[in-house]
Amino acid sequence: MVMDNIDKLHFASKCIIINEENKFLILKRTHYSNNGGDQWDFPGGSVNQDEDINESIKREVDEELKIKLEEPKVFRITSGKGIPSGQFIFVLFASKKYNLKDGIKLSNEHSEYQWISLNEMNDYDFYLRESIINDVRNYLTELD
Repeated sequence: MVMDNIDKLHFASKCIIINEENKFLILKRTHYSNNGGDQWDFPGGSVNQDEDINESIKREVDEELKIKLEEPKVFRITSGKGIPSGQFIFVLFASKKYNLKDGIKLSNEHSEYQWISLNEMNDYDFYLRESIINDVRNYLTELD
């Protein structure tokens, strides 16, 4: 793939955090997060320049929730055109191993969280593209 606008490449990741009941964590975005206010999302965000992708998702989850991820696993990588006049690379992780001993503490980017089942996904308005939501559905379906 030829990248004409390499300087406008956006590299981001999200993590599906799954509990012992096979429910997963979603976050409600605030208006502070620039766009997607009042829509639901998964923990994660942008990868910093020169940052390892595995360390990036751990950092993002810690910043947003104060959860320490252990061994997040990549289950999907996608790319395309999406940000204004640029390209994106998007990495989806999943993790059942994390440290939640101090509870969830939301950053100012999110106003609430929910643990939901796969069957409840349609009840929420997600910020992410439908193709990414479908990737998450497919992954979670395989776990059942």
